[in-house]
Amino acid sequence: MQRKFDTSSYAREFLKQQLDDAAARLSESERESLDYARRTQIIDTSNAAETISGRSAPRSLTTATLVQINQEYATAFARRLEAQKKWETSRRTDVLNTPQVLNNLAVQNLLQERAKLEAELQDQLQRRKEDFPTVRQLNARVAELSRQISAISTSIRSSIQGEYQTALAQEKALKSKIEDLKGDTLDEQTQSVQLGILQRESDTNRELYDLLLKRYNELNAEAGVQSNNVSIIDRAKIPVEPVSPNIPLNLALSLLFGIGLSGVFVFGKEQIFDTLRSPDDVSRKLGVNSVGTIPTLNSGEDLQTNILDRKSQIAEAYSSVRTSLMLSSSHGVPRSLMFTSSQQGEGKSSSCFATAISLSRIGKRIVVVDLDLRRPSQHRFFGLKNDHGMSDLLSQNATIPDVLQKTEHENISFISSGAIPPNPTELLASNHATEVLRKLETEFDIVLVDSAPLLGLADAVVIGATVETCVFVIEANRNSTSTVRSAINRLLQGGAKLTGVLLCKFDRKQAGYNYDYSYQYEYREGSS
Repeated sequence: MQRKFDTSSYAREFLKQQLDDAAARLSESERESLDYARRTQIIDTSNAAETISGRSAPRSLTTATLVQINQEYATAFARRLEAQKKWETSRRTDVLNTPQVLNNLAVQNLLQERAKLEAELQDQLQRRKEDFPTVRQLNARVAELSRQISAISTSIRSSIQGEYQTALAQEKALKSKIEDLKGDTLDEQTQSVQLGILQRESDTNRELYDLLLKRYNELNAEAGVQSNNVSIIDRAKIPVEPVSPNIPLNLALSLLFGIGLSGVFVFGKEQIFDTLRSPDDVSRKLGVNSVGTIPTLNSGEDLQTNILDRKSQIAEAYSSVRTSLMLSSSHGVPRSLMFTSSQQGEGKSSSCFATAISLSRIGKRIVVVDLDLRRPSQHRFFGLKNDHGMSDLLSQNATIPDVLQKTEHENISFISSGAIPPNPTELLASNHATEVLRKLETEFDIVLVDSAPLLGLADAVVIGATVETCVFVIEANRNSTSTVRSAINRLLQGGAKLTGVLLCKFDRKQAGYNYDYSYQYEYREGSS
């Protein structure tokens, strides 16, 4: 420690001597630089000036002034060009067509007032002569407004000319000042060479002085440092149990990760595949009542055969729909009921046919009206012709007895759509369509209407406002929730009343239902 102290003491003494010499040289170089600047009258503004476009600002006051005036000259030059362009445009065009005059609020108000007076004047001239007092008064007011417009326009043009002359005078004054400063700057640059040499020498001496002072301070700090004694803070201990792996913690983290991943999967499935797959989805996602669920057919089965078979799974499902309809109102099944859907092929026509069959079995007199005047299909279920029907009845080319057809099913009558008209929506929106439906309600117990799909067409919206209520048919696992909700809202906004939603082509196994909806599973032949 003593040898180390002696070595550092010698180094401190040497650095102290060098530090004194560097301080003397620094003081002398700074004094020479300041004396030369005073003799040549060069004012250094680099310490107070800001940088310009990322470069150092001019060190001389004259140069800084020249740069600033040059920037002001560029701005004045651009201002003069803009003012000159405005003045030349105003001078070449009619005073009332200049943008400044047209955008003036006072001129706009006066022009509007004059236009009103001129219109009133023309109206008066058609009924009275020019010497009539009212006509003369209107002429005087129009002339006064024209004079005011001309005065304001002339004043605006004069102000444009004044702005141009002012900008031109400023440009000339700045250009003259720049020419005066150019000579002073060139003379000053010659003198600044020697000043730069002196300043660089001063900067070099300052850097050397700072370096020696830093090293001197470091040696002074090291001279007072002594070695500390080493002591034991904590003794090492042999662990009695393994640190890793932590099995309970790993199991808990794995369980939480699995639950989180499952939740993300289920949430993503619900959001990405947001279709209506089950009766629960209908009430939960749409917020409307469900009148029934129709299961899907097995491969190779015929729909019409299953509907006509009282013990089939399809017939039992439509019997449940019939019960729901009977409980939907205070007077039982609605007098007139429309079947519609979002798109073609979801099962609305077959549901209309099957509901008619189910209602006829309890003694109701039913008339099925095919009002899908674009793609009719109801006549195929009844095996009847579609030569004439509702299109002839709505166009008043036939009467109800002319188009009413008897079917092979007891208590069921049928009116087909007839020839496809060029204007289905206009026919359905006519008062005659409402009268026809009202008359059918008086002649039959229930009127079932098969309409066109909702999306892209207005037919179902028009019919929905005419019938007593509607049933919205949805094919399971086909349409998104937003599509069905939009179609239902469109139907309700048109004034229709919705009894509920009928879910068709429902596959219980695909939807995850573990019960079997089948007549023969519940009631086997010979069971007690």
